[in-house]
Amino acid sequence: MTRGVALYEAARCLGCHEAPCTSRCPVKIPVYEFIASILSTNFGRAADLVYRANPLALTCGISCPSWKYCESGCTLRKLGQEPVRIRALHRFAAGQEHRTPVFPAIANRSLPVAVVGAGPAGLACAQALRMSGIAVTIFEREDRIGGNAAAHFPERRELQAALYEDAKGLLEDDHVDIQLSTEVGYRFLQEIRREFAAVCVATGRPVWRSGQEPYHGQTMTGGPKDLLQALYNRRSPLPPDIVVEGNGRAPLTIAMAATGAGVGRVRLVTSGDATVSRPWHRDLREAMERGVEVIRHTRVRAYQVLPDASYVLEAHDAANGETRQMITAAFASVTAREREPWVDAVEEKAGNLYVAGEASTAETTLTAAVMGGLRTGRSIAANIADRRNRGDA
Repeated sequence: MTRGVALYEAARCLGCHEAPCTSRCPVKIPVYEFIASILSTNFGRAADLVYRANPLALTCGISCPSWKYCESGCTLRKLGQEPVRIRALHRFAAGQEHRTPVFPAIANRSLPVAVVGAGPAGLACAQALRMSGIAVTIFEREDRIGGNAAAHFPERRELQAALYEDAKGLLEDDHVDIQLSTEVGYRFLQEIRREFAAVCVATGRPVWRSGQEPYHGQTMTGGPKDLLQALYNRRSPLPPDIVVEGNGRAPLTIAMAATGAGVGRVRLVTSGDATVSRPWHRDLREAMERGVEVIRHTRVRAYQVLPDASYVLEAHDAANGETRQMITAAFASVTAREREPWVDAVEEKAGNLYVAGEASTAETTLTAAVMGGLRTGRSIAANIADRRNRGDA
């Protein structure tokens, strides 16, 4: 967004007294205040406001589903107009003057806190802990920070750069130790919980599930491309065509990966409406440019496996009430994304174990993960302060 467009969009804001946009924001960014700062060309204050509420402001400015949060409450929508482009203004403000936090000194008699996972939730948790004067050690399974968002989102390269920019303060802080390429499981957690004041598990939901036979119940760690590869491993050579069913970025990424792998015909069946969100609409347009056939407002109600292992699908079109049949060599219904089983065992334990972000909630947006990380980090800090005041730490 250019300066001129930002000023135009900011001028469209009605400045509602009880701003519904702010109330629908998971991290409660003061939307009207930072937009008013943009309108008055006080870009420094706008950056201060968004970073004070959200330490990953630049990252969320790229991929936050604003149509689900702030923009869904914009009063202009009720008046029959397009809502203010709040997410784009958020990104503009964060990109003008990046705010690297100044962390306080380490409090006396404080043991460090371990954060498992260097995705948005883990980084937000670490930020909240450091702002409370607590040293942090971050354990990450991959060889880079960023988590699922930086690995699997269509705009992953842009997200990775934004995450590193937002995490610069943590990466350069002497009291934050980031240990990459570290495999973490339940036994490892039981070991490190004795070495740290608290352990926050922010591992996301890396397990994907395919919902139809013969792949029903099949799970694998990783992202949509891993699921795609698992399906293909059962079919050699690659199937001539595939139907991918599901909503969101996972089935979309699988469909785009299929075209890149050389599958002749790729159809994406989604019950969603592409007009609901600009980012999804943009990604769908890119997918169609790559050759993906997008079938909207449709669900696969039933399927039959033929003797040659191909599928006959019964798909219902909700827009016109019609039911159609599709024949395809391969069918992938991405029905769920599940957390790793050992996280359930973690949540059953009391004491100094905490769970944050997608590992603990069904909400799978990046912004919700940030809010969960901040909330958990503040909860840990408050608990440690209470124990210190009682003389227990």
